[in-house]
Amino acid sequence: MIGRPYTVVANIERGERQIDVVEFIAVARALGVGEEQLMSQIGQAIGPDLEL
Repeated sequence: MIGRPYTVVANIERGERQIDVVEFIAVARALGVGEEQLMSQIGQAIGPDLEL
């Protein structure tokens, strides 16, 4: 649980809402992984061609 309403979590999952650092840490803890591990997994999933 990250302490946010379901609608907020659903928007994050759909990519309609970005999260801040504090929320990222809460998500990592809710998943039971370290922040560094989660960031690494996200980076691998995105790949080298990330465009902002």
